[in-house]
Order: sequence, then structure tokens, then C-alpha cells
Amino acid sequence: MSSGPGCPTSGGPHKVSQAETQQLEHAEHQEAPAAAKPRKRLTGTQKAAILLITLGAEASAEVFKLLKQEEVEKLANELVRQERVDVETKRQVFEEFETLYSTSSLLSQGGVEYARSVLEQALGPQKAQSLLERIITARGSEPSDWLQHADPQQLARWLASEQPQTIALVVTQLPPPRAAQLLSTLPPEVRAEVTLKIARMQSASAEVIAQIEDSLRSRLSGMDADAQRTVSGVQALVEILNSAERSLERSVLESLSQHDAALAEEIKRKLFVFEDILLLEDRALQMVLREVEQDDLRLALRGSQESVREKVFKNMSERASATIKEDLETMGPVRVRDVEAAQQRIALVIRAMEERGEIVIARGEGEGAEEFV
Repeated sequence: MSSGPGCPTSGGPHKVSQAETQQLEHAEHQEAPAAAKPRKRLTGTQKAAILLITLGAEASAEVFKLLKQEEVEKLANELVRQERVDVETKRQVFEEFETLYSTSSLLSQGGVEYARSVLEQALGPQKAQSLLERIITARGSEPSDWLQHADPQQLARWLASEQPQTIALVVTQLPPPRAAQLLSTLPPEVRAEVTLKIARMQSASAEVIAQIEDSLRSRLSGMDADAQRTVSGVQALVEILNSAERSLERSVLESLSQHDAALAEEIKRKLFVFEDILLLEDRALQMVLREVEQDDLRLALRGSQESVREKVFKNMSERASATIKEDLETMGPVRVRDVEAAQQRIALVIRAMEERGEIVIARGEGEGAEEFV
């Protein structure tokens, strides 16, 4: 981006121009209109349609060129419904757009700290913080597109110089399968630190995550900074490990146990692995066996303990168990990776059934064990 009025420079703190100050003061005044009338509650699509009506046909046509086909159809349907829009509603929508646009443009120009500098000088610290938090939250609750589609190995290279805490925050913003891939590319000693940070993480504010993405964006072109999620460390790590290969899962749990045995045990209790079939009551296991693919079951049993096999066979009909036993005896060599993948798919079925309340898994041992009556 070429430098111009309002753009941050590398030569010290940004000095807010008079135009920027006036723009933001105007936006703040618009944010809290004196009118006593209650504002209408509108959906995002309704607001977009009303804004296009306010802008006029020519400007609206230019906007449509920038939208995806499904967005065009959705917006067009809403435009058809908006036969008459009163002046007050138009004003309400346009003022909200003006406020959000003013603040979003500052975030785009120079990131969170630049926006804070401008806002504080224009509005004062308290109002600036309130408006900044609101705009960051409004920018979305899902991971950024670049994070969603970035190659895990390339992402690991980008993060190589970052602190474990920073890497941990980025990992928690990824979908679990992609997060598991990223963890697997990290050096073992870094992975151990990162997973420990994730497990101990309480929450991360939208602003902190936005600042981290702004930092990465300064080194990479085309990067958005719209991700924010409050993350629970233990749950985030559990979801990641549920999507990871068993070898990575074992490695992570072993390293966690060395640093924080209690925390590792908490995560193990939340995980469900194939061997935990032994924790299922017979009726629950019978329900599970009706849901899983027989090919997966054969592969999974090929690499399982004898006690697991006995438990499964006991809860099948004689004919079905005899068929699988025969298949296991005649089955040729299979890759460990394929066995573990089949076991993981069955574990995912079991976890899904538990989440739906269809079965109960008795977790834990001794003092921390769950009790049933």
C-alpha cells in the first residue's frame, strides 16, 4: 500500500491528523444518536440490503460485482422483500456502517496498535477501548481464511522464530485436523512446549489474537487479521489430539506427563481411544457395534489387545463374531497406520454417540472416577 494521509510509518509513533480526529469524532457522535426512538433489530443481510438501497442502483451494482454468487442471491432475495424502508431505519443502518467502516479502515491501515493510537487521541482511552473491542469482535469468530488454507509445513516455518506461547495461540485458531498437522511438523522439543502452553491456556482475548495476526501479517502479504476466539486450552488440545495420528497423540501425552502429570491425566480422561472400549458397558458397546463399519472393525481389532477383542466378540452374535475371527486369521499384513486410522474412526463414532447422550463412558479411576447408580 502506498503511504498517504493516515498511513502509519516506520519512523516512530503515528501522529494523528486533524482529518482523522474529526472523522472519528463524527463516527463516535453517530454511534450514540440523541434520538430516543428504539432502534430496529435487523439481521446482517437486512442491513446490507437497506444500505444498498440507500447507496442507489449504480453503487449497488458495483458492490454486487465483488460478491460470491450465493451472496448475491441471498442479498437479492432480501432486496425484493424491502419494498419500503423508512428514513429513520435508513439513517440507523448508514450510521452503523459509517462507524464500523471508519474503525475497520484504521485496523486495515496499521493494525490494532495503530487503531488504538488514533482512537485514543480522538475519543479518549475509555471510549477508544470500547469501540476497538466491539469492532474486533464484529470482524468474525472463525479462523482467518489464510489460516484455514495455509500449508501446515509453511505455517510452521513462518512460526519458527515465534515464542511457544504465540505458536500455541495460532494453533488454537486452526481447525483441529490442521492444528494436528501443524503440531506434527514442529520439532519435538518445541512441540512439547507448545502443547504444554495450550493445555495451560485459560483464554485469549480477541485483541491479543488480532495483535498476533497483525504481527504475522507484517511479514506476509495477503494476510487477514480477522480471527478471534476465546479458547479453552485443555479442550482445544483434546480436539486437536482427537484429530491427530496416534503416534503424535502418544508423543504429546508423554511430553506433557513429564512436565505436568496432573494436566496430562486430565487430558487423557477427556480423550477416548479405541482401547477404552473396555470402559463401555455391554449395552453401550452393542449400540456402537451397530454404528461402525465392519471393515473398520476388522482392521481395528487386528492391532488391538486380546482383552479388547474378547470384549467385542462377547457383544456380537455368534455368527458375526465367527466371521470376523475367520477374517482376522486369513487377513494378510496390514500397515500400522491403517490399523490406527480405523481405530480412530471408531473412537470418533463413540465420542459422537457420547456427545449426543446415546451412551455413557465411565471415565477415570480411583478417587477421581465417575460414579453411577
